[in-house]
Amino acid sequence: MRVLVLLVMAFTAVTAWAQTPGEAIAATLRLNQEALDAQQRIDRLFEQRQRIQNEISTIELEGTTFALRNSTLAQQLADTRQNLAEIETDIHAITETQTGIITLLDKMIDALERFIVLDLPFQQQQRHARIASLRGDLVRSDLSVSNKYQAVISAYLDEIRLGFTNSVTTEQISTSHGDRTMQILRLGRAGLWYVTADGRLAGRWDPRDRVWTDDNTDPQEVIKGIRIVQELAAPDVVKLPLRLDIP
Repeated sequence: MRVLVLLVMAFTAVTAWAQTPGEAIAATLRLNQEALDAQQRIDRLFEQRQRIQNEISTIELEGTTFALRNSTLAQQLADTRQNLAEIETDIHAITETQTGIITLLDKMIDALERFIVLDLPFQQQQRHARIASLRGDLVRSDLSVSNKYQAVISAYLDEIRLGFTNSVTTEQISTSHGDRTMQILRLGRAGLWYVTADGRLAGRWDPRDRVWTDDNTDPQEVIKGIRIVQELAAPDVVKLPLRLDIP
């Protein structure tokens, strides 16, 4: 194991995402507009299909055997049916596209869930609840494909933003000293560090072994980082151990 010293300035956070929020948001807006356009197109096609079906019913209802022999009326009926066939083809194509989008969203939710499982263990309850909500939305018939897509992308963007934030929470964790309530310092996705209420013991989250360990962690440095994040102390350099040999 190789443990290095991490120099952290106040409110500086590290993200594991290569894409910047601006690029992600721009891509989201573009793809969301494409999904919205597809939904609007299929709505228009359904309206056209209904109108043409009404026209056919009217022609067949009002037309007599003699009238249907009239070339103009017969051509009108043939053209109308041809238009209906073309619309049916378009609707089928768009429906297949939407089915493909739903399949893609399902895979994106799976990927996001795997990321949360492998990520630092913070806000686990809220983040897994978000995944459950996305899965529920995916099978709802009252939500459009564009709305489902927007919800998934929003969840991805929220995960990106978490990498640019710091936090201090109080949680019960399992350490070599047993289950204890600790103050947890999170600096973006750089790492997690804990300290006991009395300030005597401190440790960190080991991302390789996925356990809490207390080696090489100075309680006073963790307390210093907590005070800075809580805006109780001026920005300063904080020296904290960080494991980098992650496979």
